[in-house]
Amino acid sequence: MSLFRALRPVTTATVRRSLTVSAQLNSAAPAAPLRRDDVMAAWVEYFDHPDCDYYNYRLGAQHLFSDDLLFDPVVYQAMLYSCRRFNNFPAAMRTLELIRLKCGDREDVYDWVMQELAPTLEDLGIPTVEDMNLHIVETEL
Repeated sequence: MSLFRALRPVTTATVRRSLTVSAQLNSAAPAAPLRRDDVMAAWVEYFDHPDCDYYNYRLGAQHLFSDDLLFDPVVYQAMLYSCRRFNNFPAAMRTLELIRLKCGDREDVYDWVMQELAPTLEDLGIPTVEDMNLHIVETEL
């Protein structure tokens, strides 16, 4: 008797059992949608968590800036304080650049976000994108 024939009843029972469990899990009721305030609070908690290192920061920032939603300034404030916690000035500047890109051509929205972030930037000693002339695009080399 071969090994495969001997194991066939065991594997068949295992597969059958796992399929019934996954069918039960997939038939669960859909979760209630999160409110905007809950999403903002979750992101602030994510970036304020003491275990949020640079790797986790980058993962969160990538997810945050790839979303279509323009987040509240409190989330960006938590991101900047997170950059300060692991002493990464370039990440803080890149965060400010991405905020500018995220606002697109809506200067009024960008001005509002920067107005809300002004006390945080002053507290952390971080210059704005305009102070560092990072908003000027040079096309000539």
